[in-house]
Amino acid sequence: MDYTKLFTVNEQKAESHVTHTHVTHTHATKTHVIESHASKTHVIESHATKTHVIESHATKTHVIESHATKIHVNENHATKTHVIESHTTKIHVNENHATNFHVTQTHASQTHATQTHLIQLDSRHSDSGYSVKYK
Repeated sequence: MDYTKLFTVNEQKAESHVTHTHVTHTHATKTHVIESHASKTHVIESHATKTHVIESHATKTHVIESHATKIHVNENHATKTHVIESHTTKIHVNENHATNFHVTQTHASQTHATQTHLIQLDSRHSDSGYSVKYK
């Protein structure tokens, strides 16, 4: 086995996580917004009235979800990462890497069920630079 080649591939994948803080994948009417800034990740799937996610520099995060067509995300990029997955046709992402809060508003055009998952990412493992631990 060519270990040099394998190491090069892993190194490139890890580097891509360092240099890209925003990764957006759009598939039809589903938009995935991934913001990587830390070791914890909140995954919110919402197709309902309003969803508010507020995060501060502390270790507590309040995630409130309900059946809505709007998603408001106020976040302060300290040690956590938010992943918002919404079945919408349009999504706007605003973020601030300092201490101020910005509002991200998603205008949904469809209503479906609501499901919330909490995923913890460990940047020390896996080829992509993160290992996913479901809780």
